[in-house]
Amino acid sequence: MIIRTVLDLRPQVPKFVFQTLLLTASWHRFSAHHTPLEIFTLGKASEPLHAFLSSLGAHVQEIQPNANDGFSKTSNTIQGAEHDPRNRVLLLDNDVVLSKDIGPLKKLATDTMYGSASGNIRVGQPQWDHIAETLDLYPLSVRPVIPPTSQMNSLITHGSDVEPLDIAYVNGGVLLLPTNAEFAKTWTKHQRAIFDAFEKHPLANGAVRGSNMAALATTIHDHEKFDWLPIGYNYRHSCFALGMEDVESIYMVHMTGFADKTDTTSLSDWIQEYWEEKIASGIHRLSHLLEDQETERRRFIANAVRDNITKTVKDYDLDKIVQDMGATGVEQA
Repeated sequence: MIIRTVLDLRPQVPKFVFQTLLLTASWHRFSAHHTPLEIFTLGKASEPLHAFLSSLGAHVQEIQPNANDGFSKTSNTIQGAEHDPRNRVLLLDNDVVLSKDIGPLKKLATDTMYGSASGNIRVGQPQWDHIAETLDLYPLSVRPVIPPTSQMNSLITHGSDVEPLDIAYVNGGVLLLPTNAEFAKTWTKHQRAIFDAFEKHPLANGAVRGSNMAALATTIHDHEKFDWLPIGYNYRHSCFALGMEDVESIYMVHMTGFADKTDTTSLSDWIQEYWEEKIASGIHRLSHLLEDQETERRRFIANAVRDNITKTVKDYDLDKIVQDMGATGVEQA
């Protein structure tokens, strides 16, 4: 198994660099001894950024954009899904951070695609119907799993029932890809086809003419073999609010919605703000529905994971690294 992430340096967005530094340090701390990390960059990394990532043993490689880059910047994620004949690929967004050794993933079936429930269902049934009628493409029906985390959070807040997700519409931040040489090619092809199918269509929106997620769902359908990852491998802020796992079962935290605060050059401050704005506040919103003991359990889990991530920042001196290299990590002309 190898880990891959795609870092788009072209927009010169500081948070992408911050996140990649944290991902790389956490990989080195927990799993570098058995699983390599490849960082594919769009745009050339600055010398300080390249030197730091390489010093931890990550392989940094500049790549060309995906064929669909002209209408979808998220299509470049697919570049990280390219087949490796020697290893299966664990494809991570760079806002993922390891909180313990992810070695148990190596035990999962290599011919099966593994993913987690999406945070939101962005493609509606009328859009799926149009995709099926126009392209003969479909999402894969699967055994029900928890609903999209944001929907579940909202529904629980209002005391409503929740519907489990029964199609493989997954979050793209953590994908354990199958050893299928055609997977990335099919994903790219499907994205283009779906984009074209909604040209000037009344149901067109970013979910079908920008995002790569609908195409990922239809690619999973074509591959056929799919299963859900344990939630602790893609633990998001709603998961903390819902208290879905204990500390020991949280392997990777996916810090979705990480604020892009260009006036901040402290990764420690960013993490603290993220925890307050996204995680602590989420637990507080649900606290009136919980026994005090359960509220405290969820807060304890969130604080323990935060402290673990902060330890990575401190152990690898990431705040100083960020300040020394500058905000973007892009090689300046």
